[in-house]
Amino acid sequence: MTGTTAPATHPGLLARLMEAVEPAFRAEVFIPEADDPVFTFGRCRVPPCNRPLNHAKPGLCNGHRKAWRDAGEPPLDEWAATQTRVNYGNVSFPACLVAGCNRAGGRIGLCPRHRHHWRGDGCPDPAEWAADTAYVPPCHGERDCRFTGCERWADVTAGFCAGHYARWKKAGQPADLEVFSRYSSSRGMPMLDMRDLCPQIRLELGLGLQRRAEAGDRKTCLKSLAFALTWIRETGVTSLLDLDNDAWRTQARGPSGARPTNTALTFVIDTRYHLEVLLAGGVWEREYDRDVWDLRRFARVPENTARYLRFTEIPQQWIRDLAKRWARRMISKNSGSGTIAGNVRYLGEFAQFAARQPNGCRKPEQLTRHTVEAWLAWMQAEGVHVATRKHKISGISVFLDTVHTLGWEQRLPRTAVVIPGDGPKALPSKPRFLSEVVMRQCEDEINLAKFPNRHGELLLRIVMACGLRSKDAAWLPFDCVVRDNSSAPYLAWINHKVGQRAAFFPITDKLVSLIREQQDRVRTRFPGGCSLLFLAETDNPRGDKPLPRKTWVHHLTAWLADIELVDEHGHRVHVTPHQFRHTLGTRLINANVPQHVVQELLDHMSPAMTAVYARLHAKTVREHWERAVTVNAQGEIIQLAEGDPLSNAAWTRVSLGRAKQTLPNGYCGLPLVRDCEHANPCLTCPMFLTTPDFLPQHREQRGRTLTIIESARAAGHDRIAEKNTRILDNLDKIIETCERCDDGEVVFGGKVAQLDDAS
Repeated sequence: MTGTTAPATHPGLLARLMEAVEPAFRAEVFIPEADDPVFTFGRCRVPPCNRPLNHAKPGLCNGHRKAWRDAGEPPLDEWAATQTRVNYGNVSFPACLVAGCNRAGGRIGLCPRHRHHWRGDGCPDPAEWAADTAYVPPCHGERDCRFTGCERWADVTAGFCAGHYARWKKAGQPADLEVFSRYSSSRGMPMLDMRDLCPQIRLELGLGLQRRAEAGDRKTCLKSLAFALTWIRETGVTSLLDLDNDAWRTQARGPSGARPTNTALTFVIDTRYHLEVLLAGGVWEREYDRDVWDLRRFARVPENTARYLRFTEIPQQWIRDLAKRWARRMISKNSGSGTIAGNVRYLGEFAQFAARQPNGCRKPEQLTRHTVEAWLAWMQAEGVHVATRKHKISGISVFLDTVHTLGWEQRLPRTAVVIPGDGPKALPSKPRFLSEVVMRQCEDEINLAKFPNRHGELLLRIVMACGLRSKDAAWLPFDCVVRDNSSAPYLAWINHKVGQRAAFFPITDKLVSLIREQQDRVRTRFPGGCSLLFLAETDNPRGDKPLPRKTWVHHLTAWLADIELVDEHGHRVHVTPHQFRHTLGTRLINANVPQHVVQELLDHMSPAMTAVYARLHAKTVREHWERAVTVNAQGEIIQLAEGDPLSNAAWTRVSLGRAKQTLPNGYCGLPLVRDCEHANPCLTCPMFLTTPDFLPQHREQRGRTLTIIESARAAGHDRIAEKNTRILDNLDKIIETCERCDDGEVVFGGKVAQLDDAS
């Protein structure tokens, strides 16, 4: 392929390219700026060199990388600190091994003239042959290489030494030595040489480079794009549009059918798309009539989410047309890609069911309420899971309501709708919170220090402490700490599930400090600043891509295996990130935080949603129950009548203050004027009061009681053993309750009561 103008195989394309491609991307040899975030990979780690790189690892330019490998790949930082700059363009090539010859030696150390004689002698050892060979000047004499700074003699008629002559030919034999000097100096730097391609192909590739630079969402190695130039030369095309994507894939595989170079092939396919958009006049003009839409063409689609909308699954053309209109509306409303793809998929399944009906619903008037009811019954009969049915019914309901409300299809019967109550009742949700045994392991500082990386550890801490969804945590803004009027810190986050709504959660000073450290790490990586706190490690040249959820979950899974997370029974536990959100809600509600406050903290839309997350523990339910009823020493419930002295916490204080009769392990709670029916040792009395101060006596009595029971059973005295067994049971209850008491609390009637310091 030569540099002549190619025929216009796509009318209007060349003119539009001339308008669209900026001057920086029209050069025959594209050389990006030294610190370009897309096309360069940093600078050489040797301080005096500092050349831009066209590859990521090991962080050295071509010359220093070769020298480092020749040195045996020593520790990189130490080695780089001892190196000097490689003089790329103006370096003189090594001289010929023959003494007195100043021509440039080749791969075996001999200049072309002496290499010819060496071959005539049978190709012996070059060094030995050179040592035995005397230099004989040519009859026409010697002259210096034309390349500025080169110390060798010229070896050919062009006036260059052999080394610079080969480089000059590769540069296209420029007549201007300054142009050749610049080319020679740029060797090893990122560049794309398109001089032998026709002008339109160069403009097309320039458009691809320009769009890649504008997107800024992935690093692009220009050296890898050279494969694309080879394919263009081999096919002889005059435009990338001359072949479709499949043909380019076949060309990339080559005769062997091997897997093609992804970078170059992806660049060709992406550039073809931009050319099609340019010809069509816009993205929608190019995409709308197609039956498969690529959501990446309309907005950035998060990794590991649905990317394509396939309308080919809809048999009826009229429904397919409405589906495209509906999808375009959802895209324009910035609906999530998963929601859009799911709704289109549900509509395809509904349309396929309708196509199996006797009339096939080939016309809008044939889709009636009867069709909808038949579909609902079919899903139930097929055993579609309740949650899945609810999602599908919701999607079809929105579709039909949208068509009716906006008047997209007047022939569609107004009764063809999904009415409230058509869907199945939701199954009661199962508790998903983690036990405190599991949470203590997750929150253990020693375990947290084992997380594979510090930013992932911080994200885990935030998810556990604030209950954020993993996506919301991964998308935290860089400046995510705000303070109220009293300087109390809060985490400012965006609820992506509910309309991109701003929300706030109180955080500790320790968490604030850890967030500051992460901000410092981000500033170090992107001194110019960026908008996110957690960044993708790869394909993120501008720092605007968030940490992929899949990446963090992978690290989380590895960490859980590393710390050998187990439950209270010693069994391994599988944990999902969302369970931390359920656990936080459950902790808050069991700490007597009002439900409306929990709803605000978790940023739920309704109390019902909060109720799904925040579950009362059985222990909490028991404690609230015991506040309403009391239990006597036999474990029987005593209902408290209104006005009963036991319903007033002050009764405990007054009774204890009036207790004058001291027992070995407590006090009698009855006034002195009352008779005691429980002679010994008062443990079965419902009015018995004690405090943790008497725990030693209780434990000592328990030991004596066990001895009595064992002796009685050995002697066959069952009655004595039975009576003391009841006392032992009461002692166990009293000891367990005393151990739960805090300062200022007493045990009364087998339960904890508050004691005020009054007599």
